[in-house]
Amino acid sequence: MLCMHVRVASAQGFRSSLVVGPYSLSFGDVQIGKPGDSQTITLLSTGTPAPRIDKVEMSGPFTETNNCPAAPATLAKNETCGIEVVFKPTMPGPASGMVSIFHDGIAAPIKISLSGNGTAEPSSVKLSPMSITFGEQTIGTPSAPQTVMLTSSGDRTLLISSISVEGDFTIMPASTCESLVGSVAAHANCTVVVTFTPLGAGNRSGAIVFKDDAPDSPQRVLLSGTAKGS
Repeated sequence: MLCMHVRVASAQGFRSSLVVGPYSLSFGDVQIGKPGDSQTITLLSTGTPAPRIDKVEMSGPFTETNNCPAAPATLAKNETCGIEVVFKPTMPGPASGMVSIFHDGIAAPIKISLSGNGTAEPSSVKLSPMSITFGEQTIGTPSAPQTVMLTSSGDRTLLISSISVEGDFTIMPASTCESLVGSVAAHANCTVVVTFTPLGAGNRSGAIVFKDDAPDSPQRVLLSGTAKGS
């Protein structure tokens, strides 16, 4: 008996030169009724025949816009287009969905899984104090440290992406917030310790800048001081 091995092609198998990535998107926590930040799915043509994008379908509380050529137009070799996906939750809790990319008349679409979590309340930040004045300080000499307290005052974890400082000021290693960049639990707090080392004469100003997922991000604590000669 003659046995034949048949290769079953996937939607992204040998029949198409279309490459898609990533194959999943996670949107994290987004407040109910408000759109989160968009994320992009990239489509790339790797050769011939040039792939044709027949249609894009969505499921779940997600929407899309794209700049892919409308059928019967095709993507030329090495050409790309993008699908921008936005998560807008309608209820609290985990949500899932799917992007289905139909192409080249193939019945089985390429599928990208989507996930996110709807939250009733946004994260929130409280900073104390909101400004610091260091007074007079000799040029080139660091001041005594002063401390800012950050409190995650909302009902969910605060996600911090960065803490930076502007001007003639330095965040010191004693700061506990530096080790917590990433997340601060609801109602927890951390500190930023900062010093003033003037590099020029006169009034000097700057700020500590907090970037996070609270609606009023970025938050700024204003810093000021006066430089004097040695």
